[in-house]
Amino acid sequence: MLRNLLVAPALLPFLAFFGFSSTAQPLVHGQSGQDEVKAADPRASTTFAIDASHSAVLFRVTHLGAGVFWGRFNEIKGTFRIDDADLEGSFVKVTIPVESVDTNSEGRDKHLKGPDFFNAKEHPDLSFESSKVEKVGGKYRVHGALEIRGTKKDVVFDVEHNGTKKLSDRFGLRSGYEAVATIDRTDFGVDYMSEGGALGKDVRIVLGIEGTVAKD
Repeated sequence: MLRNLLVAPALLPFLAFFGFSSTAQPLVHGQSGQDEVKAADPRASTTFAIDASHSAVLFRVTHLGAGVFWGRFNEIKGTFRIDDADLEGSFVKVTIPVESVDTNSEGRDKHLKGPDFFNAKEHPDLSFESSKVEKVGGKYRVHGALEIRGTKKDVVFDVEHNGTKKLSDRFGLRSGYEAVATIDRTDFGVDYMSEGGALGKDVRIVLGIEGTVAKD
């Protein structure tokens, strides 16, 4: 027995020459060393509800041909599902109360809520509902109807997925996106001071959305 143990190492080069290896592992049926196990996308078939306290709605317009002015809406609600494996079943629905407009000026906010701009009394909400979600490279293009002052127009948002993660049981699974689109406000009947360039016609809209798993 001892002699065999001493001699065995001398046979290793010989065995290796013929393709034998002492470190070889048995092949499991149906398994390939080149196969990669991909983690399931946590977004799959999951609808998220917008967490308003961790989301933002911003708008940008030029002022007097010189400055660039930013405003925001402090409230947003809605749901979304972005599923790479089911883009046809993916969707985005957003509602923004006009009363939540905030430009750091009480007088200007009151003016924006009036008939010169959003006319909140007759049209209390802005809304967007997608009609198609497509993936282009590593980003998305979300097509849909944007409604302002009761007028609906087709708009396309360029959307980037910021991440989807469950950091802990306390926070639960969350998914975040940033969406950007530019519209001509006069298309929606908001043409106050558009002539002469005092206020730009083009308005950039930026949505920073974070959602939690929607309850059934």
